[in-house]
Amino acid sequence: PRKVDIVFNSHPVEGLYLLLDGEKHRTPVTITTWENHKITMEAPSQSMKDGLLTYTWESWSDGGGQVHEFVALPDMVRNDGKAHEVVANFRPVRPLSEDDPDGSTNTVASGGATTASTDEKDEPRGIG
Repeated sequence: PRKVDIVFNSHPVEGLYLLLDGEKHRTPVTITTWENHKITMEAPSQSMKDGLLTYTWESWSDGGGQVHEFVALPDMVRNDGKAHEVVANFRPVRPLSEDDPDGSTNTVASGGATTASTDEKDEPRGIG
């Protein structure tokens, strides 16, 4: 089998973490695996260390559920040096507060690219 490079990223901010085969990886992360290898992906909701925003999972770019298997298909092997990209889309929300007890105003409008900063650190690793 041939090797496949896959970039896992998060939107609207980079720096959130994903669980890939149960291991935590900070985005963006490039994983090298083998074609036809299955990777279990999970995009957990998470809070910023300052507690001002929580990022709630909304969707994956491949259409799968919050936790699902992703298969590194042979057609993802590219000759142009670029890796196939998979993106976890999150919705930023403010935690509930006394001023907004029902959460009706807690969704945050997405803006430009931002980098998240969470409490935990991660060292990227290969899978496969």
